[in-house]
Amino acid sequence: YAPDAKILVVLRNPSGRAYSHYTMAAKYGMELRPALQAFREEAALDRARWGVDECYLELGKYAEQLRRWTHAFPQGQCLVLLYDELAAQPAAVLERVARFLEIAPFGSVEEAVKNAGSVPRFPRLNAWLMSVAAPLREQLPPSLATILKRVLQRSPDAMDEEVALFLRRYYASTLRELEEEFELNLNTWK
Repeated sequence: YAPDAKILVVLRNPSGRAYSHYTMAAKYGMELRPALQAFREEAALDRARWGVDECYLELGKYAEQLRRWTHAFPQGQCLVLLYDELAAQPAAVLERVARFLEIAPFGSVEEAVKNAGSVPRFPRLNAWLMSVAAPLREQLPPSLATILKRVLQRSPDAMDEEVALFLRRYYASTLRELEEEFELNLNTWK
C-alpha cells in the first residue's frame, strides 16, 4: 500500500511497560493478583493471547515485533526511538524525527505530565464498581468524577525489587536481540 512509508517506533523499557500495564489493569478492575503472581503465571504460558490474557510480558517482546516491520520495510525506513530519551530530551529527539521524516523542525516543546497512572485504594470494591457502574462513569459531572477518583484511586507503588528482578531476567534475551539487530544501547534497561 505504501512501500515508501517511514515508520516511527518509540520503545519503553519493557519492565516498566509491563508494570504500568499491570497497574492499569488493576485500576480498571481487571486484575486482583499481586504483580509477581500475574507475571509468573503469564510467563508459564506457551504464549499469551490478546483478549484471553493481559499480555503483560508478551507485549514487551520488542525484537520479535520490530522484525515484522523490518521484513516489510527496509531498516532505513524505520526509526526506533527510546521513550527515556524522548522524556529526557524531547527537543533533541523531535529534531531527529524531523530529519528522518525530511520535514521542517518542530516548534517549541510543551513538557507536561499527562495521563498519570493510578491504582485503586480498594481493589475488590473497585472491581465490583467497574463491572457494575462503569457505564455510568461517562454520565458523571466532571467535578464529581474528579472527587471520586481522588477518593478511590491513589498513585501506584514503585515496582517491588523482586518484580523488577523477575522482569529484567525475563526480558534479558529480547534486549540483547534489540541491541544487536537494531543497534540500540539498552544498558539502562538491564
